[in-house]
Amino acid sequence: MDGKHFSMKDFQIGVTAPPFHPNCRGCTCPYFEDEFTAGEERAARGRGGKTYYVPSDMTYKEWKKSFVDRDDPGMQKNMGMRLDKNEKGAVIKYVSPDSIVLNDKLRRGEVLTAEERKWVENLNSALDKLPCYEGNLNRSVTFRFEEDAKKYYDSFVIGEEFVPRQFLSTTKSGVYNEEGQVQIYIERAKKGKDLGNLAIENEVLYSDTSRFIILNKAMESGKFWILLEEV
Repeated sequence: MDGKHFSMKDFQIGVTAPPFHPNCRGCTCPYFEDEFTAGEERAARGRGGKTYYVPSDMTYKEWKKSFVDRDDPGMQKNMGMRLDKNEKGAVIKYVSPDSIVLNDKLRRGEVLTAEERKWVENLNSALDKLPCYEGNLNRSVTFRFEEDAKKYYDSFVIGEEFVPRQFLSTTKSGVYNEEGQVQIYIERAKKGKDLGNLAIENEVLYSDTSRFIILNKAMESGKFWILLEEV
């Protein structure tokens, strides 16, 4: 019965209206066949109790495919279209140089301005709505001085956790920068958010609370290689 509508003259409990069975949690709501309700949204509850919004006419099966199974590419493509203007703005701002300052403050644990806190809030809200990417990812890190690259590499200990404490940008299209001294790979990724639907084709972004396990690392051909796996 999900998503169906009936005239009030056909109202019949157990046939066209709940309850349909013992402990039934079904409910009814008004239906208006006009343009005034087109494009409306309703609240849904995500992981951790966070609120996000879905189309008001979305059925349970459609919601399950988009936000649980994530196995319908067509539904995933539409997810980016449901971001509000503040969420879209937060993502677009992130792919600008402004993100360098924000991430630096997050890594250092510095106090954010009110504007930065709102940016982080909107960015995380946007990531909650965007589809996850499944596959292998790369992050290239470039340092001005070789000793800084070596120090960064040495901070990774095989078997321990890596907690970036920042938003983490990765690419799903091979190596992002061949010149980067440190090449980080995330194997069998499933939790990074695909920004492709927002015309940011190859970027997959992780939230500032993401965590990884360090699987392996090596120094070879003048480069530092690190292999991670999501927690």
